[in-house]
Amino acid sequence: MSATDTPSKGTKIPSPRRLKNEAAQLCLRNPQLSHHEALNEAAKARGWPSYSAVERAWRTHNQACPVHAVTLTARWANHSSGGWGRLHAQVLLSEPWANFLPLTVRRRLSALGRFHVVRGDRTRLASPEDYVSLITCAHYLSKAARQLVFVDAMRVLPVSLTKATEAFQGDPHKILTGGFPNQDHSSLWREPETGLHFILNEPYHVDQEKQAPVLARKEMTALTTRNWTLHNPQGTLAQMIAPAGDQALLRALGKRSESLPDRFSQITFTDNDGHPLNIFR
Repeated sequence: MSATDTPSKGTKIPSPRRLKNEAAQLCLRNPQLSHHEALNEAAKARGWPSYSAVERAWRTHNQACPVHAVTLTARWANHSSGGWGRLHAQVLLSEPWANFLPLTVRRRLSALGRFHVVRGDRTRLASPEDYVSLITCAHYLSKAARQLVFVDAMRVLPVSLTKATEAFQGDPHKILTGGFPNQDHSSLWREPETGLHFILNEPYHVDQEKQAPVLARKEMTALTTRNWTLHNPQGTLAQMIAPAGDQALLRALGKRSESLPDRFSQITFTDNDGHPLNIFR
């Protein structure tokens, strides 16, 4: 990229499609403006010297940050009504999932572990079982897709109760084996880079007056959000719970989770005819 292609510092790269739409609006307001001139004007309005500079920067950026698509497929069959079908979810990952999620570890995930690699093609995962209804199929497909994105974005891995108990120094306060108020759909995770172990709790609601004192007494801290969830996007919330001594690490993980709503919104669902579905969106 030449010096004349360089925008002002901190300027974001707009998509060429967006600039083309803005150029079309400029041409409507000023019919004497050529399409080429309008493209350059749209680019300059966003701090770039020309449209061609934006196009080159966009191409370079996308080549440096490739997107890896994975398709998950699940079937449903209602034997009493005779209804059946397939649902598909396309997931966009930052790199091939095998790079950050070993096959043996993936199988330990509650929903994603139900899906198998199709004929050695790791860009295709399918559930071998038939779900009893469309809504049940959609639930497990959605949860599996979200788990895959969650691991990619957060770079965490599922962990066994035994390993989590060891990390929590033997679970002296019985939070894992004894539970806590509003514990529901909980799963155990670790961040390999820092060694942080945490509980992902996904209840439908949290009674803070009951839960907070118990967690404090058990020397645990929680981050709670309704911006994303793995279990049921229509109802549950997400809590990441870890020992109070790991609060700084938990906050950093919470900051990383802020990307999840956008990442989840990129998951696309279709039926067997390729028609888009809005289930769990």
